[in-house]
Amino acid sequence: MPDGGKLTIETANILINDIDVLDMADDFAPGRYAMIAVSDTGVGISHKNLDAIFEPFFTTKAVGTGSGLGLSMIHGFMKQTGGAVHLKSEEGQGTTFKLYFPAKQKREFFKIEKVKSHTPDVSGKGIRVLVVEDEPAVMNVICEVLSNCGYTVLKAYSGDEALILFEQEPNVDILLTDVVMPGKVQGPALTKKLRAINPDLPAVFMSGFANEAAVNGNRLHPEDVRLTKPNPKNELLKALEKVRQGQASTQEQD
Repeated sequence: MPDGGKLTIETANILINDIDVLDMADDFAPGRYAMIAVSDTGVGISHKNLDAIFEPFFTTKAVGTGSGLGLSMIHGFMKQTGGAVHLKSEEGQGTTFKLYFPAKQKREFFKIEKVKSHTPDVSGKGIRVLVVEDEPAVMNVICEVLSNCGYTVLKAYSGDEALILFEQEPNVDILLTDVVMPGKVQGPALTKKLRAINPDLPAVFMSGFANEAAVNGNRLHPEDVRLTKPNPKNELLKALEKVRQGQASTQEQD
């Protein structure tokens, strides 16, 4: 952050379920993890470098100014311990690294049982959801989850694309959008533009960044629901149900 900014460090106990996880890597084993997330509001990492930053000896520093932060060593350590590193970055927006450490439990004190996923008993029949997500793999899983629950899904891979789609088909009941995406229109700005057309449009925000770093300064409405990736499908469905109930309450008051 050459011009200053905000550094956010978060920790959480996470349960990763092989059914519920939406956007974890294929080699990520289900179980309990201790998660440490470090987010900045700096310059971000260019897309051309994202696939190379964990390679040994890779650096963007000039000759004689150092050899980087040793990300290849961090990646190797996390893999050796059965954990994982997840990265989310956008140029001009910032970067979040999430480190997942396997949580160990002593057998003499704890009985470890397989945790079953409880999917909310919801029906999205007749509800149109505009999903805005730039990662195709995540988009496909989200659309499958929502379609299986009866929702009608409209897909857009950027805020710019979503704005055009909404102007063509404004009869959308819920906006489900990523916070940081490629393009000119980010999630909060997209919501503001869509609410200029439909003031009562409820929104659910998803972000791979840490919570505070993702929403800080974006002036989101208090009733908007925020999810941190990776989010289990039951949490996603609960979020949609919550904004639906909030919208119904508002309409009754009107």
